[in-house]
Amino acid sequence: MRFQDYLRRRSATILIVIFLASTVFFVIREISITRDKLPLEISQKVRNLSTKKFEWEVAVSADPGDTLEHFTLVRLSSDYPNAVRSIRITADKNAQEAYREGTLASKTLGINTENAQTQSRELFEKEGIFISELAPGEFIDLSWQTQVADNATFEQKEVLLLQHTITVSARHFSSKIVRSIASLFSSVERTNTPSSIEPFYQPKAYSMAPRRFFDTVGAGVLIVGEDFSGLSKLAIKETGTALVWRLVSNELIEAGIPAGLAPGVYTIELSDAKGKHSQDLLFFEVRPSRGRAVVVATTPSVVRSGKTRIIMLQGIRLNENFQFTLGQDDSKQIVALSHTAQINERILTAEISRARTSENYTILVHTNEQEATIIVN
Repeated sequence: MRFQDYLRRRSATILIVIFLASTVFFVIREISITRDKLPLEISQKVRNLSTKKFEWEVAVSADPGDTLEHFTLVRLSSDYPNAVRSIRITADKNAQEAYREGTLASKTLGINTENAQTQSRELFEKEGIFISELAPGEFIDLSWQTQVADNATFEQKEVLLLQHTITVSARHFSSKIVRSIASLFSSVERTNTPSSIEPFYQPKAYSMAPRRFFDTVGAGVLIVGEDFSGLSKLAIKETGTALVWRLVSNELIEAGIPAGLAPGVYTIELSDAKGKHSQDLLFFEVRPSRGRAVVVATTPSVVRSGKTRIIMLQGIRLNENFQFTLGQDDSKQIVALSHTAQINERILTAEISRARTSENYTILVHTNEQEATIIVN
């Protein structure tokens, strides 16, 4: 009786304690879920090359035998406080059956015809393409082609949907899956619909890579953003120099930074088709070379671990007697490149030891860090 009387007297207090405990539990659970959510922004689009329509879309229509090009953009906002590490990008195995050999490409990862076969196996067959780290403001681009089977069939009046999915994962975060769709129509039943007038959106720029150059060397850059189809001009604001550029997709453009700029910080200004300047300014830094050796690129820029590989270093004032090394941002470990051989002042070859682990490495000439990098998978 005493216990029951106690419960009756304290019932309000007990209910409040239970309510507060439940609230704390769900808040902690929500914080945990939010913390585990992958902070990367991912878009997956497709276009039908056989119809000569080069707009990137989430879904397209196709006939049997058509060639489709897929484009994936993975971006980490510049507002995110930390880098995201141990990223893997994988594609569904169904896409491998339709994959056109040798078409996998990436500007940021250095994937081209030379290493497309190896990297496509990583993407479709193995654990995915590995990226050791993506810093705030950085991004990854991937593109490849597939072909719709000539004998693809479906029942009359039925539309066959071909889905291609990409999964992106990272250490300590949940995975994200994005997809693009091709709807297959019979060539007999396919109807030509008039193209609708696309609404105009102001182009927006988020970031560019690389963002540091030397004064005596021009460079090619990638700029990521959205609604670039409305872009008409890129220029360096401080000098008024118009840049040569190419639209890769609605979210990605390539541009060239000319050599000969004085050392300093510059901004790239975007102008839309209506002549209006975008409020989004992209900053880059030009550094003085001061007559020193500069490495601007490596070929290939992606190599496999566990194998000895000869690479080519490209730049200015290169000399085989200089010390060329590989370094990591988060480690003081520096490994020398061996067997350097001079081809001319701008090109030399070197050997990477087969013992290198999977990481992103920066090239150093003596103690001077270069913009050129090597990705070891």
